[in-house]
Amino acid sequence: LNIEGGAYRLAKVFIEDGKKRLALFSTVSEEYYSSICYYAGYKRALKEYGLPELILSMDDFMKNDPEFLAFMKSENPEAILMEYSWYYNFAAWSLDNAYPHHPAVGMFNTPCDFRIYRQSRNFCWIRYKSLSQCAVELLLEHLANGSRLNSIMLNPYITGVDDHESYFLY
Repeated sequence: LNIEGGAYRLAKVFIEDGKKRLALFSTVSEEYYSSICYYAGYKRALKEYGLPELILSMDDFMKNDPEFLAFMKSENPEAILMEYSWYYNFAAWSLDNAYPHHPAVGMFNTPCDFRIYRQSRNFCWIRYKSLSQCAVELLLEHLANGSRLNSIMLNPYITGVDDHESYFLY
């Protein structure tokens, strides 16, 4: 999976939509490879647009509500990038604490499409093509070119943005 590319793509979609204060909820740790990739993609997008980093370590999330609330009040993020598993905790925290702001939410590596939701400017997630579909497409391409296939990279995809569906634009 091109995890860094997914984080970069997700951050860039929000930035291009006018959001300038993007927070990353992640555990940036050498022990968790995905978090390093999320951070690298997030950092690359922010650097490209000259925006400041706003990072909340997931190690602290929900363990100390006053610190979390202080972060949210002081930084007031317009968009938050997070892993799928943290979305429901964040949503519950927002409701329990009557959090008045409604930042956009972008999620990495969702295990499924949120079929009950539509991708929108305030709620979107990264998808990846299936391994078998990518393998077949790349194998056919390499056969046509007469080259050897050594590896397969699954690239990020955001429904409604990358396929230019108009329903995303509301």
